[in-house]
Amino acid sequence: MPQAWISSTSTPRRLLSVVIATLLILSALAFAPGISNRAEAAPPGFPTGCGLDFLVILDESGSIGTTSGAEAAVTNAFDVLVTSLMGTESSVRVMDFNTNANLWGNGWVDTVSANQGTFDTYIDSYNPGGWTNWEDAMRLGHYSNAASQADVVLFITDGNPTALVDRDDVSQVTYETGSSIPTGDMNTNQSPSNAFDAAYNDPAPDGGDSVGKLVKGETYVWGIGVGDAFSSASARGRLADISDASTLVDFDELADTIRQSVFEGCENTLQITKTVSPPEGDDYLGSGYDFSVEVSVNGGAFGATSPGSDSTNGSGIAGPFAWTTNSEADTADLRVTETSPGDVGGFLTGASCTWRTVTENGDATVSFTPGNSFFDVEGIPANALVECDVTNDVPPAPSLVLEKDTASIVDTDDNGIDAGDEINYTFEVTNDGNVTLYNVDITDEVIDADVVGDPIPSLAPGASDSTTFTATYVITQQDMDRGTFTNCATATAVDGEQGEVTSNRPCETNTFDKDPGLELEKATASIDDGGDGVDAGDTINYTFTVTNTGNVTLRNVDITDEVIDADVVGDPIPALAPGESDSTTFTATYVITQADIEAGSFENCATATANGDVTSNRSCETNTFEQDPDLTLVKTTASIDDGGDGADAGDTINYAFEVTNTGNVTLTNVDITDLMAPDVVVTGAPIPSLAPGASDSTTFTATYVITQADIEAGSFENCAIATATWGQNESEGGGQNLLAAAGPVVSNESCTIDNFDEKSITIDKLVWDGDSYEDSAVLVPGATPTWQITVSNPSLVTVSGISLSDPVAPLCETAFAAALPGGSLAAGGSVIITCTGPAVEVGSTVNVATASGNGVLSVDDDATVRVAAVQASGVIGDRVWYDLDDDGIQDASEVGIPGATVRITGLDGQDVDAATAGIQTSMTMVTGTDGKYLFSALPAGNYKVDTQLSWIPDPEAVGLRFTTPSSFTIALADGGENLTADFGVVSDELPHTGLDADKLLIVAILLMIAGAGAVLATRRRKDNGEDLAA
Repeated sequence: MPQAWISSTSTPRRLLSVVIATLLILSALAFAPGISNRAEAAPPGFPTGCGLDFLVILDESGSIGTTSGAEAAVTNAFDVLVTSLMGTESSVRVMDFNTNANLWGNGWVDTVSANQGTFDTYIDSYNPGGWTNWEDAMRLGHYSNAASQADVVLFITDGNPTALVDRDDVSQVTYETGSSIPTGDMNTNQSPSNAFDAAYNDPAPDGGDSVGKLVKGETYVWGIGVGDAFSSASARGRLADISDASTLVDFDELADTIRQSVFEGCENTLQITKTVSPPEGDDYLGSGYDFSVEVSVNGGAFGATSPGSDSTNGSGIAGPFAWTTNSEADTADLRVTETSPGDVGGFLTGASCTWRTVTENGDATVSFTPGNSFFDVEGIPANALVECDVTNDVPPAPSLVLEKDTASIVDTDDNGIDAGDEINYTFEVTNDGNVTLYNVDITDEVIDADVVGDPIPSLAPGASDSTTFTATYVITQQDMDRGTFTNCATATAVDGEQGEVTSNRPCETNTFDKDPGLELEKATASIDDGGDGVDAGDTINYTFTVTNTGNVTLRNVDITDEVIDADVVGDPIPALAPGESDSTTFTATYVITQADIEAGSFENCATATANGDVTSNRSCETNTFEQDPDLTLVKTTASIDDGGDGADAGDTINYAFEVTNTGNVTLTNVDITDLMAPDVVVTGAPIPSLAPGASDSTTFTATYVITQADIEAGSFENCAIATATWGQNESEGGGQNLLAAAGPVVSNESCTIDNFDEKSITIDKLVWDGDSYEDSAVLVPGATPTWQITVSNPSLVTVSGISLSDPVAPLCETAFAAALPGGSLAAGGSVIITCTGPAVEVGSTVNVATASGNGVLSVDDDATVRVAAVQASGVIGDRVWYDLDDDGIQDASEVGIPGATVRITGLDGQDVDAATAGIQTSMTMVTGTDGKYLFSALPAGNYKVDTQLSWIPDPEAVGLRFTTPSSFTIALADGGENLTADFGVVSDELPHTGLDADKLLIVAILLMIAGAGAVLATRRRKDNGEDLAA
């Protein structure tokens, strides 16, 4: 037979409390009738929990096969055992031994009553033969599985056990089926007690510890002898050595002993069978519906010993509950107490109990009051097994539990958790009631949380679902700014009676790391250099770009520039979202200093702040300036000392020098070098410092004495240059600034040419217009003009014989001769005269004057006098007004617009401004505080009067449009009057007709303020003396 083990999961049982008698069947002849009769009927059924584990060791050696009746006795004994255990929770394991020791089948066989056929197969395969190695069978039966120790060993043999090998040499022992047995000591006189001692005390075959060995006092050995060998006292003695007692019984006694032994495991035991209404599987009462059952001894023989508690899942078995017997008492009383699970409110509705002992049975007295959670069992005989049937009613109790969890937070843009990322939720709904729930659904309290999943059609009691529903929520910027987001949900369902069931309200809170970040970029937008290159006084224009590089909104974003003189413009930004940039709010200007130019560059840094505690990077902008040292020299001839007789040898030429720093850096040690030195003598010490743009025309002068060769050449040319150094200010020792030379600067070469025979004179003639001398004047008929004539000598030598020719005003010739007696005018000299006449008449008079002398003739110059024949008296005017009702017609309630500009143009070339000299064909004026204008003193003719929207004040910047033409063409008769050229405007951004009084007042006030500073263009008087705005 194959050697193997089958594990058993039998109900735990206490060990036998009595010593099991040794069963000795003396001989095959004496007990042949009993041996040949197999048991016919199974014993009465035992309650659940009663049973023992039996290890059967069968002698299958050759002596069994050769002894008459021995084989039948062995199989009958085995059959009695199996039959006696029917209906119990006992388990059986079978070993046989001859030359080898073998395990039948696969080990333990549970629930004997269900495996009768298995044991029949074992018996049918029983075939004696071989040697008698029962010692190894005893040992192997326990060594092979440490967790499967038998309660009882049933040992069946013919009384001739022998050892095949030396027990001291464990390596010679063979346990596997079919293995050969080594030859060795065949000591047939070895005592069986030695074999039993070996089973107790020898080490395990694998060299392990003694776990799994037979344990004296806990494992009991029944010995059954068969065959002729047991007729001798020595055979009986040997079997007694391995049993705990010597009692001779037949097979009926064996069956009774087996039943008594099994039942003793159930004495003083209570077992409860529960029935719950409605039964499990109906509409409610799901799995996990446990009742707590507690049994206590409440008096009588059992004292205060408590057998403990157990539970049942709905209908089922509770117990067994066991207690210790008081041997002096005849009866006992028990109390059974139940607690229904949770707050469902299940309660007892009935209980009945029976008892039995090995020899008798009966109904127990039960005391039970409906509504109580306990019942009493009274008058139980000592050592009895008690079995109770209990019923419960359970009301329907629908209940739904929801668990919401965060499955993950997905960083959708892979830049850390911020707005736009997703939170994924999972939901687990559990029916923790006792009725089936239908149409289970989820409601999330956040509208933007997208719950996915169709309602669950039904959910049985105790069932859970964690896969149907999920939800996704997109994190908002508000969530990031708060740093947390809490989302709650509830589950709903209906029970079998269509009542609504609502779950708990689980909330899930996610926290986010706030990571504020602010970045500043400062840049140069432009440098206003006036088109002449960068120099001191020019303006650097900066722009600032602030970017929120964090994940929370920044507030009150502001700029701080480190340079005090950098004027930052722009109010703090109220809010800046993550990722958002602003490049328009802030600007700054800085005026370049000369020190910046000298340094060659200017660095300006700034930082941005927000939220009161967030600071950006320090952004710096460096502007480099081209250093352009430049020096310009202008040399001129100041005069020639000729003694009044013209230039000749020995006279002195006087020179002047003007040096100008035309670069953008300061020049030092500015000096003059004349290229004709030493003949030309330069006077003046070097200029220590000359700033950019500065000029010096007084420090340096020079003189030169004319030679005869110069006279004969007719002219003298002289050139000079200016030199300087430039550099940067450097600090040395104690902060003193020194100038480090960076290189020399050389000016242009400036030359003068003095022509000794070149002479010239100039003339300038003006007329008095009542305020000043001008080129022309307007006078009334008969008036006498006053003239001013200036004659100058711009040449380098004296001009003589100068006279004035003025055909129109001969008195001017007389006045000139008196002012310049002898007619000589020194080089650079001038003479100015005034003279009058003659009286002028209607029309224009042009007076031309000419000066001449010494063969030199001036260029003619003239002055003009215009005389009007008749005083013009025509007028054109009206008003510029705000056309509130947008109808193009002036209404009494519509206010005028002060400060508007109106233009008049004479289309026939006529003079529109009699107060200004010359012919003025066009002029403008500004409306008064009432919006009116008036052009007066106009001659007859055609005129155009117009205005433009850009000329009309728009104090609210609402945008205006015309409701009338923007220009008028007017034909004006001599002395005529036209007061119809009015201009109406309106705004589409403000109310028209029906403008409320408040807005009308505001507009009027603004217009009046705008016009308060308006200046009337001219004033004219009518013949009656009334002032008019013109």
